[in-house]
Amino acid sequence: MNCKKIVLSILATLSISAHADETAALTSPQQINLVIPLVALIDVEDISPSFEFTAPTQAGEGFDSASDVVSTVALTSNNPNARLDIHTSSNLNGIDLGIKNMSGICSQSSLSAPLSTTSQYCNVGTRRTTNGNLTITASPAASGNGMIPYGNYTTDIIYTITED
Repeated sequence: MNCKKIVLSILATLSISAHADETAALTSPQQINLVIPLVALIDVEDISPSFEFTAPTQAGEGFDSASDVVSTVALTSNNPNARLDIHTSSNLNGIDLGIKNMSGICSQSSLSAPLSTTSQYCNVGTRRTTNGNLTITASPAASGNGMIPYGNYTTDIIYTITED
């Protein structure tokens, strides 16, 4: 009788060992490589807004701010560290341009005024939007006492998504 117990014990051990090898073969890892391209796209509608200041009508008055211009922005970024760089191609004599109400574009609501040739940044991160908005403002320069030198002025606002 002792002999039967030993044989059964050996058969049980062999059965467990064979099953363990079969399970290991079914659960071996398979490495998969995924290649995700970097995406940084921006499209700003109403790309050439115009501002017209109304002349003061009474002596001693200065210029008021011009009407704001709202632009729709489509943006796609898959870089969690992406930032939007906004600056102008030239500084304007006596006019402060600003960006406010950046809903759906950046994690902050506005940039400090005025815009200039020096870059200002807002955090974009990983984002996708087709209906972001930004509001461009134009007002007499704070240093100009409400007065703007006579003339026509042109500058470009340059938008760049950086890959920081």
